[in-house]
Amino acid sequence: MNAAQFSRALGKVNDKYIMEAITYKKEKKSGWLKWGVLAACLCLVILSTVYIQLSKEKIEPSTPMGQGYFNATVIEVSDSSILVKCTDSFLGEIPVGSEVQVSTNTRSDEKVPEVEIGDNIRVLYIGEGTERNPYVLGDVISIFMVDENGEAIID
Repeated sequence: MNAAQFSRALGKVNDKYIMEAITYKKEKKSGWLKWGVLAACLCLVILSTVYIQLSKEKIEPSTPMGQGYFNATVIEVSDSSILVKCTDSFLGEIPVGSEVQVSTNTRSDEKVPEVEIGDNIRVLYIGEGTERNPYVLGDVISIFMVDENGEAIID
């Protein structure tokens, strides 16, 4: 299309449309929508990251709330402690088969049961034991006798 053809075509356009085009003002969109969407996406990323980090964390005996418990067979009994061999480790770091010296001075108000060599017991503790042979647990919560199914007998 050359200039002459363009001029003729433009001359045929209704003046009403030309005036509309001259006075046309583009509607401004609110910037709040864009910033709101950006803020929502940022919140989603932050919450997802926090959730993933919290789901990866597990309570270990080294944390203040970290409790552990295990079943064991009594090997030796003394006035202030019991030497046991771990038979089932449910929560905590005590390996199955390891010997553990358990203090009979417990945090619980429950009486420590009278145990004999060969008895099966469950030991609940908090914190970590010293990693030597035998492990030494000083912070014992309670000691229970265990039935033939490995469940604690609670009086």
